[in-house]
Amino acid sequence: PMGMPGPMGMPGPTGPGGNTFITNGLLYQSFLTVYSENEQNLALGDAVIFDTQTVMIGDCRHIDNQSEIWIWTAGYYLIYTSIYTMEPCQFSVVKNDIYTIKGSTVGSFSGLSNITNTFIINIDDSDITEECVLSPSSKSCKLQLINTSSIVSPVTLFGSTSSGHVDPQISAMVTILRLL
Repeated sequence: PMGMPGPMGMPGPTGPGGNTFITNGLLYQSFLTVYSENEQNLALGDAVIFDTQTVMIGDCRHIDNQSEIWIWTAGYYLIYTSIYTMEPCQFSVVKNDIYTIKGSTVGSFSGLSNITNTFIINIDDSDITEECVLSPSSKSCKLQLINTSSIVSPVTLFGSTSSGHVDPQISAMVTILRLL
């Protein structure tokens, strides 16, 4: 016959946590959208200036009326760009003033274009080298949307004043989501 159960033993060690891709109820841990409503004339090598942002959560920042987007956590990031231009052009996302991110360069051979691009990049620890007071470690990866056109200079971003409508229209936008 089976006897009575014995006393309960001590609990074992806690196992490693699984990756659910959800932190604090958020699917993405870091994300932002920055945009400009202003027309801009950008010479070769100039960065798009973003007026403001609609959302900024996690390990990333942007300061109004500046071109830099700061990220201080390594990971894979989905990036979406949208640019409204009046001339033929080419734009690229540049990392830390040096590296054009592969797959980020887009353009148009005609004017009055809406140019969009979506791509995924890996930001690793070796990219987090730029001085940034917004970061807890004072180091970040800097991203900028740069005019890399050699066809026409300057390139004009089409904005609110050209649309003829009372509602503001964006001339450029970047959205970034941290995937892992």
